[in-house]
Amino acid sequence: MEVKVNCACGTRFKFDVEPHLGRMPQRVACPACNTDATDAANAFIAAQTPTAPVTFTMISPPAAAPLAPPPPPPVAAPGRRQTRWFLRTRRGRCWTAVFFS
Repeated sequence: MEVKVNCACGTRFKFDVEPHLGRMPQRVACPACNTDATDAANAFIAAQTPTAPVTFTMISPPAAAPLAPPPPPPVAAPGRRQTRWFLRTRRGRCWTAVFFS
Protein backbone atom coordinates (compact mmCIF):
# COMPACT_ATOMS: atom_id res chain seq x y z
CA MET A 1 0.00 0.00 0.00
CA GLU A 2 1.30 3.44 -0.86
CA VAL A 3 0.97 5.94 2.01
CA LYS A 4 1.09 9.68 1.33
CA VAL A 5 1.82 12.02 4.25
CA ASN A 6 1.74 15.84 4.46
CA CYS A 7 3.99 17.05 7.29
CA ALA A 8 3.31 20.19 9.33
CA CYS A 9 6.50 21.73 7.85
CA GLY A 10 4.94 21.51 4.38
CA THR A 11 6.91 18.52 3.10
CA ARG A 12 4.96 15.89 1.22
CA PHE A 13 6.35 12.37 1.10
CA LYS A 14 5.11 8.91 0.25
CA PHE A 15 6.29 5.37 0.86
CA ASP A 16 5.14 1.79 0.47
CA VAL A 17 4.15 -0.17 3.56
CA GLU A 18 2.14 -3.27 4.48
CA PRO A 19 -0.11 -2.21 7.41
CA HIS A 20 -0.25 -4.47 10.44
CA LEU A 21 -3.76 -4.67 11.98
CA GLY A 22 -4.72 -1.46 10.19
CA ARG A 23 -1.80 0.59 11.54
CA MET A 24 1.83 1.38 10.78
CA PRO A 25 4.14 -1.47 11.80
CA GLN A 26 6.88 1.02 12.83
CA ARG A 27 7.51 4.73 13.42
CA VAL A 28 7.70 7.17 10.49
CA ALA A 29 9.67 10.45 10.51
CA CYS A 30 9.53 13.39 8.10
CA PRO A 31 12.65 13.37 5.91
CA ALA A 32 12.97 17.19 6.06
CA CYS A 33 12.35 18.10 9.71
CA ASN A 34 12.60 14.64 11.35
CA THR A 35 9.21 15.11 13.08
CA ASP A 36 7.24 11.97 13.99
CA ALA A 37 4.60 11.42 11.27
CA THR A 38 3.27 8.07 12.47
CA ASP A 39 -0.11 9.50 13.51
CA ALA A 40 -0.61 11.10 10.10
CA ALA A 41 0.33 7.82 8.37
CA ASN A 42 -2.11 5.89 10.60
CA ALA A 43 -4.85 8.40 9.75
CA PHE A 44 -4.14 7.94 6.03
CA ILE A 45 -4.31 4.14 6.38
CA ALA A 46 -7.58 4.38 8.33
CA ALA A 47 -9.07 6.62 5.62
CA GLN A 48 -8.05 4.19 2.85
CA THR A 49 -9.17 1.03 4.64
CA PRO A 50 -12.89 0.32 4.05
CA THR A 51 -13.38 -1.65 7.27
CA ALA A 52 -12.29 -1.27 10.86
CA PRO A 53 -9.11 -3.06 11.95
CA VAL A 54 -9.48 -6.72 12.74
CA THR A 55 -9.91 -7.53 16.41
CA PHE A 56 -9.26 -10.94 17.91
CA THR A 57 -11.18 -12.50 20.77
CA MET A 58 -9.90 -15.49 22.69
CA ILE A 59 -12.50 -18.16 23.31
CA SER A 60 -12.13 -21.14 25.56
CA PRO A 61 -12.43 -24.64 24.12
CA PRO A 62 -15.67 -26.47 24.87
CA ALA A 63 -15.71 -28.45 28.08
CA ALA A 64 -15.17 -32.16 27.52
CA ALA A 65 -18.07 -34.41 28.43
CA PRO A 66 -17.28 -36.77 31.31
CA LEU A 67 -16.40 -40.26 30.14
CA ALA A 68 -18.65 -43.11 31.17
CA PRO A 69 -16.95 -46.02 32.92
CA PRO A 70 -16.32 -49.03 30.67
CA PRO A 71 -18.93 -51.79 30.79
CA PRO A 72 -18.14 -54.82 32.97
CA PRO A 73 -16.66 -57.86 31.20
CA PRO A 74 -19.18 -60.50 30.10
CA VAL A 75 -19.74 -63.37 32.47
CA ALA A 76 -19.25 -66.89 31.09
CA ALA A 77 -22.05 -69.42 31.25
CA PRO A 78 -21.54 -72.04 33.97
CA GLY A 79 -19.25 -74.82 32.85
CA ARG A 80 -18.11 -72.96 29.72
CA ARG A 81 -14.81 -71.23 29.26
CA GLN A 82 -15.06 -67.73 27.82
CA THR A 83 -11.71 -66.81 26.37
CA ARG A 84 -11.97 -65.46 22.91
CA TRP A 85 -9.34 -63.27 21.37
CA PHE A 86 -9.77 -61.26 18.22
CA LEU A 87 -6.90 -60.45 15.88
CA ARG A 88 -7.11 -58.43 12.70
CA THR A 89 -4.49 -58.98 10.06
CA ARG A 90 -4.09 -57.34 6.70
CA ARG A 91 -3.64 -59.49 3.65
CA GLY A 92 -3.35 -57.57 0.44
CA ARG A 93 -6.22 -55.08 0.36
CA CYS A 94 -8.59 -56.90 2.77
CA TRP A 95 -8.72 -57.16 6.53
CA THR A 96 -9.06 -60.71 7.85
CA ALA A 97 -10.54 -61.52 11.26
CA VAL A 98 -9.04 -64.49 13.09
CA PHE A 99 -10.68 -65.80 16.27
CA PHE A 100 -8.88 -67.75 18.95
CA SER A 101 -10.56 -69.52 21.84
